Amino acid sequence: MTNDVKPSLIPLCVICIVIFLITIGMYSHGHFQKPEFCIYDALVRNQPNAAKEDQRILLVTVNEGDLNNEKLGNWPINDTNLSKILNELIACEPTVIGLNLYRDNPIHPSGELKNSLDTTLLNHANIISITKIKSQFVPGIAPPNAHLNHPERVGFNDLPIDTTIDNIIRRGLLYLDDGQTIYQSFALRLALIYLSQFNITEKPDPIDPNQLKLGHTTFTPFSTDDGAYVNADAKGYQFLLDFQGPRKFETLSFSDILDSNFDKNQVEQKIVIIGSAAESLRDIHQTPLPHDWFGVEVHAAIVNQLLRLSLEDDSLPKSWTNWQELVWIFAWCIIGGCLGYFIHSPMRLIPALILSIFTQGLFIWLMFTQGIWILTATPIICLLLTAVIAHFYQHHDSLKTTKKLLQKSNEQLKEYAKDLEEKVQKRTQDLSSKNTELETTIKTLKETQSQLVMQEKLASLGLLTAGIAHEIKNPLNFVNNFALLSADLVDELQEELDTLKTSISEDKLGGIVDVLTNLKANSQKINEHGKRADTIVKGMLAHSRGKSENKESININSMLNEYINLVYHGMKAKDPNFNFKIEHDLDQEIPKLGVYPQEIGRVFMNIINNACYATLEKSKSNGSEFNPTISLSTKNNPDHVEIRIKDNGIGIDPLLKEKIFTPFFSTKPTGEGTGLGMSISYDIITGEHGGTLDFDSKPGEYTEFIITLPKSG
Repeated sequence: MTNDVKPSLIPLCVICIVIFLITIGMYSHGHFQKPEFCIYDALVRNQPNAAKEDQRILLVTVNEGDLNNEKLGNWPINDTNLSKILNELIACEPTVIGLNLYRDNPIHPSGELKNSLDTTLLNHANIISITKIKSQFVPGIAPPNAHLNHPERVGFNDLPIDTTIDNIIRRGLLYLDDGQTIYQSFALRLALIYLSQFNITEKPDPIDPNQLKLGHTTFTPFSTDDGAYVNADAKGYQFLLDFQGPRKFETLSFSDILDSNFDKNQVEQKIVIIGSAAESLRDIHQTPLPHDWFGVEVHAAIVNQLLRLSLEDDSLPKSWTNWQELVWIFAWCIIGGCLGYFIHSPMRLIPALILSIFTQGLFIWLMFTQGIWILTATPIICLLLTAVIAHFYQHHDSLKTTKKLLQKSNEQLKEYAKDLEEKVQKRTQDLSSKNTELETTIKTLKETQSQLVMQEKLASLGLLTAGIAHEIKNPLNFVNNFALLSADLVDELQEELDTLKTSISEDKLGGIVDVLTNLKANSQKINEHGKRADTIVKGMLAHSRGKSENKESININSMLNEYINLVYHGMKAKDPNFNFKIEHDLDQEIPKLGVYPQEIGRVFMNIINNACYATLEKSKSNGSEFNPTISLSTKNNPDHVEIRIKDNGIGIDPLLKEKIFTPFFSTKPTGEGTGLGMSISYDIITGEHGGTLDFDSKPGEYTEFIITLPKSG
């Protein structure tokens, strides 16, 4: 009996290893980046050692009031007025002035030909201007004409933004190169000029010459997988920002400078950074801090960190190595598995899990205060998953034992009832007077038996319901991942079987191969239907959600080209033999429209995908004689823009026209569509943008969707 209740550690080990491997697989594909960075940002916001002020840095900004100041004229500020501001500041003897305004083209006031700004820039070597480095997707911006031959007075102001995660700035740049020239960043230029008075210059680290040493600190370059990053863009020489400097810097406005409404002491011997602080100029960035920062503030924060790292005892934020992170995650898998496996009561398991998470959080907070960033969300997910699954397994094992005992008791009860019936039948003839009493006893016994069976069923149903309740908590994609894992294991087993062909008879080998083939097909079917269910759930969520972004001015023609190319390459990736012709008739007079880009993109993607599907189906039946074609056209009307997407595919039955935009209705075979794409598209166009969505089709010849978007959106 003791062997029946003694827990085996083998299932626990298997659960921990499987959950660990699945979690690491998802983590390596970036699925946990958002929760990890949410926690990281909260740690940054609440770090206890953030500085209150920095007397070394002064911001001179143009605000909304300055834009309406007649002394400054229209924006952008002309060269004469900008030169006046620079000369006012230079007269106060700052250490360095950083001009965080693009001046690649001269801006002369009316009637003036002499460029006073060029003269000011040439006469003062401590004025640093900005440039933007040209990249594959972004055109470069040149520095002012006066600095074209003085690259030592220019720094790039490019900022690495986590665009694949949440568009937040968490890193700074020291250097960039275009393959020919190495450029210094705007913030580094300013910091080096200030640090030169302390005889601090940039130099290679004595231990590793490939790393920069600045004052007390060696800057270890950011790599693609530091912290919670997965395959991040690590071009140039990057480092993590700690945001331990002031949340607000001392600031003067352009009007203050022109009106001489400031003291010389506010500028003398300081790093002065000139830039925009007007929301209408749109130089605004998100950071881990609670409020958005203007670009000039971000550069000030970077300069502040460079000064602290060079002159003080501060250190760069660090993260664990990959193997340390793996050990950390696996340790929490084991903790969660042990808690779920050995704590049988959910009422005791939940407080134990809460205490474990609190302990982990306290440790992570203490390490973060020492400048070490440790993964948080991923180990918590491992902890909870292994605890729930181990607890469910242990509960299920106990249920099987209880069920066996109930079955044994039921069999004994049935045997007793059978013996009793035989005795009653034998004694009925001699004990007729007690027949009624015996029938009542038999009836009572049968009712008792039925009650026991019902109680057994209710107990099993209750336990099953509790198990399902725990299982529902697990994400649906576990089904998909386990199915894929099973298919991979079958492939591995087939590879092992190939090496043993000579030691197994052909009959047995054929049977084993058939079983493995069926097992792999079953796994693929499980994965296929799991993905189908996941797609429907996501579609329903998408169908019910509201807008999640702000409107932006978009070139509709460029967006159409972008999505037709995206779908084209996607179709080629799925079926290299499939090809289609793209025809364009785009009105170049169409102005930019205020739309929700992500939502309009989904509409284009849905319609173009359906067009590709229609032409693909037609090509299957018509063969090489058919030339699939998709036509894109736009037209600029007085009050709206008209967009047409046409294909020469299989067309749509006129009887189905009223159902096309109905949720969950699809013309595709079961398993190939959710029936939500056109419904969502209709809501986006009519509900969110105030436009119209209709179509014209002739079965077997063409389908054309017509979208209208108002210009006043």
